[in-house]
Amino acid sequence: MAAELRYVLGGATSIAGSNGQPALLRNIDKANLLEGLAVAPTRLEVFPLDDGGGPLQTSGCDYGSGALQTSDVADENAFIPHIAEGIDVEARNEILCTSQGSTNILGANTAVVHAMPLLAADARLFHDRGAAVVWSPRSNVDLYGNTAPVTLLDAEA
Repeated sequence: MAAELRYVLGGATSIAGSNGQPALLRNIDKANLLEGLAVAPTRLEVFPLDDGGGPLQTSGCDYGSGALQTSDVADENAFIPHIAEGIDVEARNEILCTSQGSTNILGANTAVVHAMPLLAADARLFHDRGAAVVWSPRSNVDLYGNTAPVTLLDAEA
């Protein structure tokens, strides 16, 4: 509840991915905390490539057997995956793998949390597909000394 109170005091009206208390702050990924919104809850995935316990990969898309497929999220009202948290080649590989082939989960219903190692071509791809980025500067700078290239993303918008 303390985290939610901090968000409210900061001006937030909605969050995703946190526990919640009814009537305090709308939590868009919890059906019981939508606070009157007449929509399906947002699908939130922290490890969409099923790589939470496995080794990081510098190339290739052979992640866990439970990696989300394009068809798994195509019909979602809204989808929030955590992709590319970090500044290394492994984080970059997650961007590549989630934007092509059978694990292409980047669409107009998608708002990617992190997306730190984006290049100009990636920013164009996000724009062309109507995908968004949830900017997380505080945690990104604390953990990695950098954050998503928001000016690059803005230039492509």
